[in-house]
Amino acid sequence: MRELELLQEAGFTPLEVLRAATTWGAELLGIEDDVGTLEVGKLADILVHDENPLNDFKLLYGHGSDATRRSDRFGSVGKRSISTVIKEGAVFDPAESAARC
Repeated sequence: MRELELLQEAGFTPLEVLRAATTWGAELLGIEDDVGTLEVGKLADILVHDENPLNDFKLLYGHGSDATRRSDRFGSVGKRSISTVIKEGAVFDPAESAARC
């Protein structure tokens, strides 16, 4: 995630940073036929957020299995950002998964 923040600090827009981490990265690696964008027939694990991660890349940090957001200033647990996880076609509730741990 730090790499995403560094790209933004270098002048990339948040959308360009997200594309660098997904679409452009897949193209650079030559695997764009399988990953990099959400399209029928491609492989994808999806994190559904309650907030727009383009406004704050720290929302993408997964702090343990409960994927909570931590406050930079106090290091305390903040609100959840990820509401749903889709992995290999199965839908998971992060709060339910955290309760099992």
